[in-house]
Amino acid sequence: MEPMNATETHSKVRITLGLSSQVFVAGGEISGKMELDCRTDKGLGINTMMVELVAVQELTSRDHSATSTFISSKRLFQGPNLPPSNAVFAHPQPGAPALPPHYHQARKGCTTFFFNFPIPQSSPNSINFGNGLAKVTYEIRGTVAVFWKGERTSVKSSKEVVVTECLVDSRVSREPSTLVAEGGKMVVQAQVVGGIGVTGKPACVELHVKNHSQKKVRHT
Repeated sequence: MEPMNATETHSKVRITLGLSSQVFVAGGEISGKMELDCRTDKGLGINTMMVELVAVQELTSRDHSATSTFISSKRLFQGPNLPPSNAVFAHPQPGAPALPPHYHQARKGCTTFFFNFPIPQSSPNSINFGNGLAKVTYEIRGTVAVFWKGERTSVKSSKEVVVTECLVDSRVSREPSTLVAEGGKMVVQAQVVGGIGVTGKPACVELHVKNHSQKKVRHT
């Protein structure tokens, strides 16, 4: 987008971002919508409209600070090389003021744009450790280029996304845990039925005991 002043509030344009879920799982996709509310039409021009997914890893300490962006993806709804969207008129309306190149006259009212971003299966959890000492953040950012009363402005909005790590099947233990005692005369094997346990949910453990020692095994 062309350089211009950026703001989250504008007298004639408002962006609202919404997500389809409170939590998204790595390996799936982040989906939602961007609503563009134009409070007038004559003299209001709209150019580029897009949403971005940005994921950042940050480390901040007394001795070392580092920031790394590991996901950066865009979805364009309108732009110089794209046809006009439903939020604007395709052609100048009679009596409307002239607009700069690539700007289209806005339609008064609210227009909704849907988006989705795939999340790599290897993506880490959203975290905030030690009051910001270490963070992994995912953010959806909406941007609309606006022309109003001779001024070009980039209207922005952002929303944090919660991502949880994907359970990869290869990480699930398929082999039982084995304990050998009494010089090999006692062998205990245990395995969680289904391979995983979920916090707050009942779990079933399959237990096998081979006892050739003098010790007695009691059920409790």
